[in-house]
Amino acid sequence: LDPRTVDITIDSTALGHTASARILLPHRFASHAEGAWPVLYLLHGGLGRYVDWTENSRIADLARERDVLVVMPDAGSLGFYTDWWDHGVGGVGSKPGWETFHLAELSQILERGLNASDQRAVAGLSMGGFGVMSYAGRHPGFFRAAASFSGVLNTLHPNVEPLFPGLYAT
Repeated sequence: LDPRTVDITIDSTALGHTASARILLPHRFASHAEGAWPVLYLLHGGLGRYVDWTENSRIADLARERDVLVVMPDAGSLGFYTDWWDHGVGGVGSKPGWETFHLAELSQILERGLNASDQRAVAGLSMGGFGVMSYAGRHPGFFRAAASFSGVLNTLHPNVEPLFPGLYAT
């Protein structure tokens, strides 16, 4: 999109379809390609898309002078940042597998293709805030820091259903 903004599309085994991510490259990326870059994952909210952070915030301005990879992956409109239960099948192999896509497939692509380091932080809003706390809780040590902005931290709370009608439909 520009010298420091890249959109990628990944044919994901975990999801069973393609998904996208927007990446803001570090300030010195072109001149220090051998560097190992810290990573900031930004997770979008419900009914959102991977472009939400760049379209609705100043993240591109804030990251402009920083030496960090900023990664904004897709998570489906209501993927809730988890490997879905899939009617009892559950676990690895269930589709869609958002957690596996983000923490295994995408992180490997970042490490191999963009020299991402193991210094990771994650932040998200609403549904993404739920994802942040879920990922940090289930994968201690994967992220050095986690921030949830207006996170839906209890998906069984009675106030959640009106926000996402049909979420609990069987």
